[in-house]
Amino acid sequence: MGRTSFVSIRNSDTHAKGAPRLLGLGLLLAMLFVANLASAQTSENSEPTIGYAAQAKALMVQDPDSALVLALLAEGQLEHMSGIAQRVDVLLVLGDAQLTAEDMPAAMHAFQRAQLLVEEALEADGPDPTLALSLSDVHVKVGVLHFHMREYEKIIARDNAALQVLEGVYDSFSKEELALRKVRLFNNIAGVYIQRSDFDTALRYYQQAIAMNEPLKDLRNEGTLNNNVGICQMELGRHDLAALYFLKALAVRKELGDARGQAQVLNNLGKNQALVGHFGAARQHFEQALELGRELGSRESMVISLESLSSVYDTLGEYKTALLTYKEFKALNDSLYSVESKATIARLEESFRREKEKKVFELEAKRKDAENARQRLWNIALAGALFFVLLTAFLLFKVMRARVRNSTLEQEKLRLEGEKLEAEQDHPFGKASSTRTAS
Repeated sequence: MGRTSFVSIRNSDTHAKGAPRLLGLGLLLAMLFVANLASAQTSENSEPTIGYAAQAKALMVQDPDSALVLALLAEGQLEHMSGIAQRVDVLLVLGDAQLTAEDMPAAMHAFQRAQLLVEEALEADGPDPTLALSLSDVHVKVGVLHFHMREYEKIIARDNAALQVLEGVYDSFSKEELALRKVRLFNNIAGVYIQRSDFDTALRYYQQAIAMNEPLKDLRNEGTLNNNVGICQMELGRHDLAALYFLKALAVRKELGDARGQAQVLNNLGKNQALVGHFGAARQHFEQALELGRELGSRESMVISLESLSSVYDTLGEYKTALLTYKEFKALNDSLYSVESKATIARLEESFRREKEKKVFELEAKRKDAENARQRLWNIALAGALFFVLLTAFLLFKVMRARVRNSTLEQEKLRLEGEKLEAEQDHPFGKASSTRTAS
């Protein structure tokens, strides 16, 4: 009976109620114009930028269109921000807003930009717990995007990467902060098992997430987890228990003013009623969910409601209404999960992979160039040292040979003088006779 509205948890929980699209577009153009005028006067430490991002987060649940406008304004001020963590936060908020607007390629691009910023900073400056935490958030958000695209293996890979990052910064942050992120991760991993119909495994992850969330008292997580546990109980045939969890989730979503979340729970309540044969009650739930989906402009929520309603109408004998509803569902579903959208995401991921490989190659080339330069310098130093050693040896050789020659000459001179002296001593009158003859 239709699909199940599993709820993923993002850092800013973007299940929300939005303003009309036309009004949102007008507001977007007006605020972007103001932002362009203001950008030239914004200092490097831009307070408006931080304000835009914070406002976007605050409005993400109740007014996603305005949140997207504010996120775009914050993006326009990125060049004035010097802190990597602030720039990454702005890009993550922008990605969340675009994901809420169901612009998957734009959301992927924003998340990839954030990931590159973090990885380049970590590569340049070494380990940084704050940036590592940002990297974990990026992995979670990209995982959520893959869930929307039904690419479940990629979700597991991203969530496992996020868990590894969290383990690496365990001693740098409070237990509450890390637990909050682990709740989201366990919830999203469990969602993959729901899609694989492994509901017992999913429940084990949810039980861990619920236990971690109890001391945190996070209402958004509580509503999400109750909804998703209800799905597992429903699929396992425990319909009364499932209804209790769905009603808990619906109450929390109403308390939060989360219309998108209410639509998701209503769709699940409708499916649960249909599975036990209560088609009248199921119809009411699905129609309420569809009305909320139309108000929100949420195609994902509408697809689930329309598909389920077409089946319920057919069961109730309202065949014409069933056919019209099915046609609307089919057209909307085809546009939502279009080949073009998936191809764009695939191209972005491939470009991102190649860009990372290019940077790795560039860094490796720089490392090798530096290593070769050091080796050349070392070779020059060795050659210079060898030259001086040889020169010194040559000079020493020359000096020693000169000394040996001089020593030999001195010895020869002394020998000759000694012989002459001996000759004179052997003929003492020779010199006197010669002297007298001369006189």
